Amino acid sequence: TESDRIILTTQSGSYDQGIYAMASSYGGIASRLLFQPLEENARLLFSKQKRDAKISMRNDGDLSQSKLEVTYCALVKLVLYVGLIFACLGSNYADVLLRLLAGEQWGQSEKAIA
Repeated sequence: TESDRIILTTQSGSYDQGIYAMASSYGGIASRLLFQPLEENARLLFSKQKRDAKISMRNDGDLSQSKLEVTYCALVKLVLYVGLIFACLGSNYADVLLRLLAGEQWGQSEKAIA
């Protein structure tokens, strides 16, 4: 949603808006690099498993989706665990990551790490 940007525009200065935009962009890059390949490979795996289930249904007359369900549950658990790790450790190590990605100028600002 755009509501956070609208509120930020009306309530803060350009420096704070710049910091927010930079943090938002780096956060989006991290999630895209991590979760987009997982999402694309999962989609391919699910379509292959569904096709195999349909073929086995024609041959055996039994629609077995247990393998598909087990794979889906495992991927959901993986994404939840990775998200939980980032949620727990993200606030503690945000300043270190900011120094690595944006340099010392941004990493030492109290507003940037607050």
